Amino acid sequence: MIRDPRSGRCHPTLVHGRTLVALLLLSLGLLAALRWSGADAGFGATVLQRPFDERIDGYDPGQALAVMAGMDTLQYRAYLRYRLLDLLFPVVLGALLAGSLCALGAPRLARMGLLAAAVDTLENLMLWYLMLQDNASAGLVQAASALTQLKWVVYGLTLGVLGVVAAQRVLRGASARGVRGG
Repeated sequence: MIRDPRSGRCHPTLVHGRTLVALLLLSLGLLAALRWSGADAGFGATVLQRPFDERIDGYDPGQALAVMAGMDTLQYRAYLRYRLLDLLFPVVLGALLAGSLCALGAPRLARMGLLAAAVDTLENLMLWYLMLQDNASAGLVQAASALTQLKWVVYGLTLGVLGVVAAQRVLRGASARGVRGG
């Protein structure tokens, strides 16, 4: 819950400084764990070798199906571990984004963090479904690819809004203190 039902303001636990720091550290830790799991699954550093949901432009169904079919048992297990970690990551990142927007005084915009987390989670569930299929169709891969692209757009918009809200807060604070540029 982002907003306290009694006051209509952001929930105090979410905007507490320690909570936001913990969410940031957890996000960074999960990113590191995702990198490690992705490397164990055989994904490399080039764009074409990155895990599917890291590909901003989406991915080709034929290539994605070939990569999944070509995984050995250890790579498959590592990719399942990656997928499991990636179910937790959007929840943590979405809470961090929502909490940051709330802390900056924009509780209505904080919903964007939750929207980004929801799209990312839906994409992750789609990729789980694909992994568990013996004969995944190209149409399912295209749907997952479209969700991947949508996820990046929503996260980009959310980060952009967060940047604008933070800049407005800094500028308002500077003008309230009588600080002038130039």
